Amino acid sequence: MPDALNDRDDQPQSFLRLYEVAARAYLPEVEAEIGRFSAKARLREPAALVLRGLRSILQGDTSGGCALMQRAIEHDQTEARFYYIDLLVPVLVSRAEFDEAEAFLDGVSLPPIPMQAAFTSTRAVIAARRGFDAESRRLAAEALSAASRADFPIIFARVTQRLSLAAFYREDYDEAQERGLEAARLDERVNAFRSAALAYSVLYILAHSYSGDSDMARFYAERVSLNAKRALDESMQNYGLVAQLHIAAESGDRRRLGSIRARLFANPMHEQYRERFAFVLSETLLAGWSGRFDSAIAALMTLRDGEVRFRGDRALTTGLLAIATAANGHIDEARRLSRRAISESAQQRGHEASFERRVRIVARYLAAATCHLIGDASRGVRSLSAHFDPQGRLLASFGSDGVDADRLPPLMHGYAFYINSAFAAFRRLRPAHGLTPVEVEVLRSLPTGGTVAKIAAERGKSKKTVARQVESIYAKLGAKNRIEAINRARETGLIR
Repeated sequence: MPDALNDRDDQPQSFLRLYEVAARAYLPEVEAEIGRFSAKARLREPAALVLRGLRSILQGDTSGGCALMQRAIEHDQTEARFYYIDLLVPVLVSRAEFDEAEAFLDGVSLPPIPMQAAFTSTRAVIAARRGFDAESRRLAAEALSAASRADFPIIFARVTQRLSLAAFYREDYDEAQERGLEAARLDERVNAFRSAALAYSVLYILAHSYSGDSDMARFYAERVSLNAKRALDESMQNYGLVAQLHIAAESGDRRRLGSIRARLFANPMHEQYRERFAFVLSETLLAGWSGRFDSAIAALMTLRDGEVRFRGDRALTTGLLAIATAANGHIDEARRLSRRAISESAQQRGHEASFERRVRIVARYLAAATCHLIGDASRGVRSLSAHFDPQGRLLASFGSDGVDADRLPPLMHGYAFYINSAFAAFRRLRPAHGLTPVEVEVLRSLPTGGTVAKIAAERGKSKKTVARQVESIYAKLGAKNRIEAINRARETGLIR
């Protein structure tokens, strides 16, 4: 960065110095720069307003921070205005305020080369978010060319990070990873640790939801937390910790999950923290592994009531609820929830993000497992169609006593342990003599005087199917007729 613009008594810092401080977003450094202004100047000087706005954003008041930055931009007509705009616009984009962001970009002309690169890279992100992939690629190429000519390391790092994000939204995942790695390393080199954490967060999502590489996902999540800690950004640090917690839970790594969980509870998350779904999901899996399905159900109901943001997440929540409900012996409710999870996990028309597809597959697998558990195996088999399970790996994992985790991807092992715990809990509730859950339900209808026709009508089955189930009940109980079957069921505690 040029050193020619030195601080003067009437100008506590040059705008280039301010830009570098703001780009690094290290709160103590921002506070120190604000302290260079007099009390009066802090209220009216554009540079001071920008710094105060950034401080508010770093402390969680994004709306107030943006308002201060906008005031600064309105009152500054110097070259510094370009740099102030570049500090504000990415925040607006992160809030999906695309029209407002573009209005600021459209309101400037002939920006210096560094800002040409920065503005164009932001436009590439907006175009990608709006689905204009070809336009986004064109803008990305222009931004990279301009950034290469700028000879301004922190600008190049910021541009590269935005190009990674644009590629991610375009689902050009190989390019997103390449640019993300470059941005993270550049940010670390210039001590822009908060930006490095953001770059690693994109890499984490790619490894977790696109490639399914649990080891790399864990590594990137750890880098998120490490760089956020360096930047004193508690929210981002917790994001990295919850990402690690999520990976441990989905991988079935109880030891690591316990360690990370302890760190999170030692530093409670702010109420505005937005990654609660992953946190509660991890708590649910942990409860299920321990057979505490009442706790799992309570947590999942909380999620469904207010934390589910995507259709795939809703399907996953329903699938986990279905298997937990079956584990507690509530077969009718488990059947209803499994069918609901199958419906919610169906692919929708139009474009689908990779993370949504992955979550839908897991949800469908949980629904199929529930079907197997409650004696509706044929529906479970049908639910895992070639679309969901093209190589038959998921279906091949099912056995009479649960599922074989080794046949599943590493990031599904935690769900396999949850399912197997549910099977074990159900076996403890399940009556002797090998009756299926459906046969137990039919058996419990016999003492009330239910005829085959009546039971068939109540269950929506054919009389032939129910008659076959009744014959199976007699055979398993060693009974010759209804009276003997009822008496033996009472003797063994199957019915009261």
